[in-house]
Amino acid sequence: VSVQLFNTPVHELSGHSLPDSLWQKHRRAAGPIEEQTDPSLLFSGAIDVATHVDRCQLNTDWLCRISQSVLRDEPWDLFMVHTHIVDWAHHVLHGAIDSRHPRCEPDRADQADALLRHFYAMTDRLVASVIDAAGDDANIIVMGDHGQDLHHTTVRFNHWLAGTGYLAFRDADPKAIDWTRTVACTLGNSVYLISAGREATG
Repeated sequence: VSVQLFNTPVHELSGHSLPDSLWQKHRRAAGPIEEQTDPSLLFSGAIDVATHVDRCQLNTDWLCRISQSVLRDEPWDLFMVHTHIVDWAHHVLHGAIDSRHPRCEPDRADQADALLRHFYAMTDRLVASVIDAAGDDANIIVMGDHGQDLHHTTVRFNHWLAGTGYLAFRDADPKAIDWTRTVACTLGNSVYLISAGREATG
């Protein structure tokens, strides 16, 4: 029998608000911050899916407590709360569900779908918690910053540009561009051309 112990991060117990007494009041109601939900430890094999779900549940429970504490005890005109667990859940589970994914696992699809719905249910509970604390007169908006669809391949365009000779790196560092030998590069979601007459090396 083997036992693995996983410690959630320990965050500072002060310094989260000005004045600090405001945070201390809500910390007494909500407890220390529980914020780590990204799946990097799951992807690396350091934790299993059940532990990842537990981390997300800890985060959601804390968001419910802190939201209710602030909404009930502070004067407010606008209140916003952000959760990332559904986004991460799609990164973890979508491939098993979607038959277009090269690693789709049809025999695991139902299990993955049920787990994905569990993440949505956790988020629904957070929304319900905010609605309950905000009161009947509040206008509630639930908003996502983007949709979710199949993703299984990342194209690194700067590496492709370097391979074709349009971009050069300094000292083989993929983050340090040699602008004197570069005619095109990508930054964010755009491709930029080093233009003659505009840039000194164009």
